[in-house]
Amino acid sequence: MALLLMWAFWTAGDPPQVRPDEPMDRPPSCTRQDQAPGPVVELEEVLVRGRRGAARLAPEIELDAATIDSLGAYDVGEALERIRQTLGLQGAPVILVNGRQVVSAANFMGFPPDALMRVEVLPQEAAAVYGEASGRPVLNIVLQQEFQSRDGLVRGSLPTAGGTSSLALDARQAEIHGDDTRQFGVQAARDTALYADERPLWLKDRPGSEGSTLSPASEAVGANLSLTARLGDWSAAFNTQAQRQVSRFSAVVDDLRIETRQVQDSVIANGGLTGEAAGWSVRLALDGGLTTLGQDGGGRVRSRGSFIGSDMGADRTVAELPAGPMRLAVSGRARYAWADGEGEGEESGRSNRLLEGRATLNAPLFRAERPGTPWRGGALSLSIGGVLSRQGGEDGGGGVNVSLSWAPLRIFRLHGQWAGSTDGPPAEAVIASPFQGPPRLVFDVARGESVMVTPLLGGNPDLGPQRADRRTVSASLGPLTSWAVHAQASWSRARITDPFGVTPELTPAVEAAFPDRFFRGTDGRLTGIDLRLLNLAAITSESLSAGVNFTIPPGAGGTALFQVGLNYTRQLRSETALRPGLPAIDQLAGDGGGMSRQQVSALLNGRVGPWSMNLTARWREGARTRKMVGVDGPDDLRREAFTVVDLKLGRLFAPPTAEGDGERRDPGLRLELGIDNLFDARPRATLGDGRPAPGYGRDDIDPVGRMVRVSLSRRF
Repeated sequence: MALLLMWAFWTAGDPPQVRPDEPMDRPPSCTRQDQAPGPVVELEEVLVRGRRGAARLAPEIELDAATIDSLGAYDVGEALERIRQTLGLQGAPVILVNGRQVVSAANFMGFPPDALMRVEVLPQEAAAVYGEASGRPVLNIVLQQEFQSRDGLVRGSLPTAGGTSSLALDARQAEIHGDDTRQFGVQAARDTALYADERPLWLKDRPGSEGSTLSPASEAVGANLSLTARLGDWSAAFNTQAQRQVSRFSAVVDDLRIETRQVQDSVIANGGLTGEAAGWSVRLALDGGLTTLGQDGGGRVRSRGSFIGSDMGADRTVAELPAGPMRLAVSGRARYAWADGEGEGEESGRSNRLLEGRATLNAPLFRAERPGTPWRGGALSLSIGGVLSRQGGEDGGGGVNVSLSWAPLRIFRLHGQWAGSTDGPPAEAVIASPFQGPPRLVFDVARGESVMVTPLLGGNPDLGPQRADRRTVSASLGPLTSWAVHAQASWSRARITDPFGVTPELTPAVEAAFPDRFFRGTDGRLTGIDLRLLNLAAITSESLSAGVNFTIPPGAGGTALFQVGLNYTRQLRSETALRPGLPAIDQLAGDGGGMSRQQVSALLNGRVGPWSMNLTARWREGARTRKMVGVDGPDDLRREAFTVVDLKLGRLFAPPTAEGDGERRDPGLRLELGIDNLFDARPRATLGDGRPAPGYGRDDIDPVGRMVRVSLSRRF
């Protein structure tokens, strides 16, 4: 990182060349551009070219069509997730479409990737510019102006150890005509159960568990429809999704096999308008949904949940400062959710209301001068935001955030942020009816054994708000050289009081703090855990992260293209106070459940002619879970370092195209071979004195292991 900074300052005197059709304040594209320029406007013999889909800020990173195609994704949603992983972006991104905020980005996630012309990753201050929470990553997707597609997919999966299988079917149709779009799709999937009988090593350590499922069986069918249309100066959008999922699993309790069947149905819809009114860019949206859950076998449950809500947002320039426009963004949100149900002879009914208002002011303090001028102080901008909320009839929610962004060079940016807030819990986590989940394996540190338990899931009506104080400092550098090298590093610290969380890993200290969350039989053996959200006392965390990504472009006349991403995270501090009055425990040292200090990921996306390859490798450092707080002992659990590698290879069989064809990139049949957990790695652990740890045999934590997937997809 230091060498890259030295190189950047050394070469800062020679500004990068800017194409004639590109705005002077836009950095050179990080990858080659194969899109046509925007519409041409002639004004008194002055020719102005506008770039279609450009956002308010120039991007830090830009991916062109060739790079997007190398991701090996089936739809836009999958492509954006692969981009997020490759670039090491933290948190859920804000999605812009053609440089504008939309009613719902979900309207565009089902389109095929070749509907995209390019994807722009905006600098960190962009979230505040668009009125979103400061620091969130912002991605701008630019769609084709005219596009039609039909896509089909068949995917089968089977672990090399056998015992279970998966089959998925998908069919989609999409159209784009300027601002009018339409996308429709249907999906079906089936997973067979994996039984303990199919893993001899499992049965050897747990006699009597014949017939219990290590992985549940499930069937799912779904459909989605999204529409957008231009209505004069306004745009309308509508999206709806429906799904039914049936799951079946079994457990052996006291030598009795219990079969459980769950059926979950859901329908969600949203729609709204975007446009200009009195100088404001306005967004209005309504959404609603209905879910039902029925469970038979391991306790009878019938529950129904619904929600309805509205979102409103507007932003405009409120002043023209010497450094640029000052923008004000305001938004409001209202939600009402309710649920009722019955289970174990009891009936319940709960509701939750949320009202929220947010305002953000973004002001450029200094402007980066044009190349060739003497002043090179860079660009400096300030963002101040506030939010007020009321949830469940309680006042006092809200927060304040301040961020400062400085770009002393066009290729180097610094960003600092502080945010303090009081946040209410998610409505579903409060009002949902309790139900039993599929059995899972848990290591009981106190007894030194691993057991299959039945988790209790659903909502917790006693869940209260949390108060958070978050600080972040980050830096980014690039793009550098013809490989578009881009590097970033960040430090973050958070102190959260009454945080939402689940019961930490089972240790004597955790069970003493939450005795009502663990269920044991008369013999003292663990039988169940309550995994519904609860309020812990406090969490303090601190971490460092860094990453570098670059693209190896094709040589002269070549077709090979490779994109590489390397990301590293180190936890500096992770302390949790379980209950008020109890001292904080150090999870990095192994108290209250061990946590890995370091994690590394490496991703490679490549394409050579009709061949494609996507490789992901993830490594995490080992960790210790102490039996006694503050003391390493012989009965502690010591997890070893763990590495998993996923690989996907693809081959395109493109049909011959007639002159004038080519509405789609890479039409034809695509065959893909994917291998999850390429080297069949399994989590391993020992006890503190080196003895084998119960529950960490080959098939215990991960009974599925290496999974082979074969996919056939067709672009029409």
